[in-house]
Amino acid sequence: MTMQFALPHLSEWLGWIYLIGIAILFALLIRAAIGRRWQDSAIFAVIWCVVLFPLYAPITASWMRVEAFRAHVSPIASYLSQCKLIDFVAGNAKQKLGRCENLGTGGEEVLEIFYDTTGLIVAPPAQRTPEWRAAMGHFSPTAVHLEGEGRARRLFGDFYEIALFPHDYDGSNDDF
Repeated sequence: MTMQFALPHLSEWLGWIYLIGIAILFALLIRAAIGRRWQDSAIFAVIWCVVLFPLYAPITASWMRVEAFRAHVSPIASYLSQCKLIDFVAGNAKQKLGRCENLGTGGEEVLEIFYDTTGLIVAPPAQRTPEWRAAMGHFSPTAVHLEGEGRARRLFGDFYEIALFPHDYDGSNDDF
């Protein structure tokens, strides 16, 4: 998932490359152990720890994902100019809300990247203001965006991602 921001067209192959690399590493470890090459076995065991690190350290994988996204959107002003942003007023303050891009994950899931200066995208639906709901109503699928709870995750700053699946789409189009 980390590479999807840097090289989205190659990211779907990373899982397979990882599995093939693990299989090769396992074969080399077994070969070294059977041949009683203990130094080689120790080296391969240490490599195993490094290779499997993302599986037993999800916080680090999450951090890497956020850093890859930061690099992807840099410079932020240029990235924001590509977003479909809506200006609105909530609580006597100017706010911005909009979709920046859709990213495929290699499966059926699609990640939508949103910019939301209010942070209400991660709030429970009952706490979202009418102004925010009106602005978000411009994006489809409206049922997920307006009533969805627990679907959005903060990436960094005012950027969020929402996971969507084929059954989420309601057939409506954005108002842009």
